[in-house]
Amino acid sequence: MTSLKITWVYEPQVGAEHPTAMGLDHFAPFVEQVGRYASVTIPRTDGRLCDVAPDDGFILLKTSSTHRSLTECSDERRADLASRIVPLGVSQTRVFENLLEPLSIPAAVDSMTHFEWTGSAPDALGADGLLGLKAIGAQIGANCPFLSSERYCYLSSKTHHGLPHLLADYLAALHAARQQAGSGRSPLEGVSPDGAPTSISAPRPAKRRPPIKLLRKPFQLSPTQLTRLREAAERDAHAFVDRLSGPIDVHEITQPWLRRHRVLEIGSAAPFPARALFVVVNDREIRVLNARLENLQRAAAEDPPLRMEREDNAADYAAYGHAWTTPAAMGELRIESFDEIPWHARLDDKSRQQIDELRARFGDAIRPEERKQTSEGWHFRSWWIATRQLIERELIVEANGQLRRIDQVHAEYLPLPPGRHWKLVDGRLIPAG
Repeated sequence: MTSLKITWVYEPQVGAEHPTAMGLDHFAPFVEQVGRYASVTIPRTDGRLCDVAPDDGFILLKTSSTHRSLTECSDERRADLASRIVPLGVSQTRVFENLLEPLSIPAAVDSMTHFEWTGSAPDALGADGLLGLKAIGAQIGANCPFLSSERYCYLSSKTHHGLPHLLADYLAALHAARQQAGSGRSPLEGVSPDGAPTSISAPRPAKRRPPIKLLRKPFQLSPTQLTRLREAAERDAHAFVDRLSGPIDVHEITQPWLRRHRVLEIGSAAPFPARALFVVVNDREIRVLNARLENLQRAAAEDPPLRMEREDNAADYAAYGHAWTTPAAMGELRIESFDEIPWHARLDDKSRQQIDELRARFGDAIRPEERKQTSEGWHFRSWWIATRQLIERELIVEANGQLRRIDQVHAEYLPLPPGRHWKLVDGRLIPAG
């Protein structure tokens, strides 16, 4: 049995000659407290993760992009490091589906939770906000009051004295679990709901190739772009305007279709719940994409996407173009059969009758996405659940890259959660509250 070991790795921002206060001084007290509660000394090392990380032990990582830090490493090194890093100061926006679940990292601390800890009384009883594995949290008396995915959740404890104490106990418990599993553990193993180490399950086979994975990279807005962003939000996303006065995370989505435009994701963790704004940017202006399909159409008219006659390319463009412009502010769920609809766990007789009637009408109609090519272009027909509605949707991608969306609402006020909160179940996000 080896003892618990923790290292703090700081990756200076690309192009920066000196560590920033936000990167070092801002997190130094937190790291120091983690070491105090874990009864270990936590050394700090600066540089690229794959160059300076130790060969064993957990790593508290401060970097501008966890994905970039890992992709700079070899495949073998990347897998090992992913099993040991705890990123500090990450964005809450889609943290489960973008960071924790796909990378299977031990845990993470988001920027908002860390900020709240800095304003709390030292050693006050109670700790909230560690993003970690449910099974390990249960071993140390932490629960999951809200915000969860298949394996991870927002951990809360009434018995720990602040976030550093909770993280220290969590890492000790995870270390012990891995020691008990023996040396045969794969670097990419997670933890099953019963607490036993288990390798990541393979994704379910798809009927068609899934959409390509678009990379995200940090993007720095210029003062002029910040002004244009605020103007665009005031015009087309008024509810997001106040969020631009607080901390935001900006990433460019490296899409292959619009060559003279950028697509940016503006993440805002506070106020809760976290929100994201998608915008399309050229040299002259910024346009909001959320619930504004016409703005994507305008960009495509100025900068026509190529090779839209190819089925997979048109399908990818339709999927992402719809995701950026969807009018469903609380999210939506694509279904491939009637049985995939996530009904409330407890149903009264009226709701059961409603479901039976819907099954009789749509049980055979709801099926996986159907595709066909006509003189108009590619047509993609699918079924969705959004804000308690059952929607039949047709996305049409014309040869010139114009995307059209035709929604037919077949039923409303379904007996299921509206989607204010979502959770990851069997590899897919479903509305949970």
